[in-house]
Amino acid sequence: TSGVLLLCLALLASFHLYTWGDPVRHHAKLVALNQNSTRAWVMYGNLYFKRYNQSKNTELLQRALEITQQGLRQAPAPILAANIITYKSILDNTTDVDWQTLYQIMEDAPPSWLNSTVVQMLMVNANKGFSIDPKKLLHAIEILYRKPEGMRLPFMEIAIFAYKAGLKEDAKKWFLRSAKQEAAGSVQLERVANELDAAGY
Repeated sequence: TSGVLLLCLALLASFHLYTWGDPVRHHAKLVALNQNSTRAWVMYGNLYFKRYNQSKNTELLQRALEITQQGLRQAPAPILAANIITYKSILDNTTDVDWQTLYQIMEDAPPSWLNSTVVQMLMVNANKGFSIDPKKLLHAIEILYRKPEGMRLPFMEIAIFAYKAGLKEDAKKWFLRSAKQEAAGSVQLERVANELDAAGY
């Protein structure tokens, strides 16, 4: 009996060494064990994305995209939809369907501070020069603004992003929201902000 037990322990140790020793096998095992884990799918896709960043081999980026798309089908989450947009923006083949998918998932997503992190990540990537449509990104931010948990991004940061993207009307809207937010508690500042809003600024 002890011999069988030792053999089982040895096999178990070999299995752990086999999966943990190779990051690809390890992450593949994680998603196989829990296909509804957003975190597992994000980490699996990021593994290939990091390798792409080191080598600039687009086959690795394509693999990161395929894994993330599979993860989105298994465990719909804003972070996976946003990562798809990021990966495809590098490949320069983002579509309206990708954005519509993000919008719908954000609408349906439960309240979480992670939702703000997702759009902030897309803003950062857009500022880095990724081919991310700023108008479509602002629409995603608008969805988040309307959700019960509200917006955790500073309105001024969004306004500056819109202004730098050449979207002056959107920039004015967010500048005004920032002014109203700063004016909270100040009757005079709030009155000025409301007058600017009524005047169309």
